Amino acid sequence: MSPAVAAVLRLSGAVLVLLAWRRPGCDGWCGPRFARTAALGLATAAALMNLAFHAAIARLPLGTAVAVELCEPIAVTAPAARRPP
Repeated sequence: MSPAVAAVLRLSGAVLVLLAWRRPGCDGWCGPRFARTAALGLATAAALMNLAFHAAIARLPLGTAVAVELCEPIAVTAPAARRPP
């Protein structure tokens, strides 16, 4: 089993355990609970990006993996950057 499949299975199992334990209702998606849920979602996304980066390091040279990782922030910020006067 590859590391990516193992990570997905672990995350899926954690989601199922949390849903069975907490059982969120309709009122669970408003106010401060929504903010906590959004923060948890961002943390999960960061964890998955970290997994992808480490998987890339295992398969590519370090310099190439870092260059590929830095392409996204540059692609997001470059259009919004100020143009020289």
